[in-house]
Amino acid sequence: MNRSKRDTFYSIGQIAKISGVNPGAIRYYEKYGLISKPSRSKSGYRMFNTVALEEIKFIKSSREIGFTLDEIRELMELGSNESGDCAEIRKKAQGKLDEVRIRLDMLRELEARLGNLIGKCNSQNLVSDCPILEALQSGARI
Repeated sequence: MNRSKRDTFYSIGQIAKISGVNPGAIRYYEKYGLISKPSRSKSGYRMFNTVALEEIKFIKSSREIGFTLDEIRELMELGSNESGDCAEIRKKAQGKLDEVRIRLDMLRELEARLGNLIGKCNSQNLVSDCPILEALQSGARI
């Protein structure tokens, strides 16, 4: 008898290795309701099917580009309606891109502030004359 792809089951260790997601995170995704409830072996071990593997890979990819678990849940719900419009998914991705751009702007500002602070420091100064420590201790905007 030829087993279909959907009939393949994995232990948590196997699915963790295949997906590159640690078992603790997989358990958390299960508890959070993001992945299909695994069946249990006779000895009580979780046995994940291929659908769960696909869900875990989706979660991992989504996390890597900055989506929160709540946002991932929304994306999964939108993705479950195959005849739905992609516009809402695009809107969520655009929102995430906008957030990333804001963070990049903040990081560029931080980079400039740190560079300015480092530029004021002569590494031959004594700690008591360190302009970096003085600026941090003053509480002034650097």
